[in-house]
Order: sequence, then C-alpha cells, then structure tokens
Amino acid sequence: MAKPSGVFRIVEVIKQGPRPSESVAITGAFQTLTRPAGADGVAIFPDPSYAGTLTLKGITGDTGIVVNGKEPTVLMTAADVGLLGSVAGTCAVRWFRLQ
Repeated sequence: MAKPSGVFRIVEVIKQGPRPSESVAITGAFQTLTRPAGADGVAIFPDPSYAGTLTLKGITGDTGIVVNGKEPTVLMTAADVGLLGSVAGTCAVRWFRLQ
C-alpha cells in the first residue's frame, strides 16, 4: 500500500483535532513553540472562545503573519515558531510528521 501524501496527512491532523497536543496559554507576550525533533509541521487550534488575533513569528522583533484566531492554522516548518496573541486565551498546539 502506498504511503499517504503530505496533503492527506495534513487533512488528517486537522480532522483529529487537538487531542494529543499541548495546551499553550496565550498571554499577549511573545512565546516560543519549541519544535520537537523530527516534526515536519505544527497545527495550532485556538480555543473557540478566543476573541483576538494570533501572529506567527520567527523572532521577537519580526512583524510576523497574522492568522485567523478562530480557525486551526497548519504550518510546515523545520524550526521553532513564535506565537503572539492580541488578548489572553489558550490554544492547543500539535506537532506532526508527514511520514
């Protein structure tokens, strides 16, 4: 049987939701999400009641990319990810491998 494609795996990660993940408190300050060895990407699931915006950053002074604070965000990355929230809240973070 052939291995699932990368797109299929990303869809599966989103469908499975934040179950086997770490909970991260969004504090309004820059936070580093540390990439575990071997991870190909991360899925970030904001709490459904989160009322702010989330910005993904590479470093503290980076302008970053604003993402939807209400929907999951999937990012392929080979490095740690910085997270900045506009208001306090929580999100689930789930690192994954494509293989």
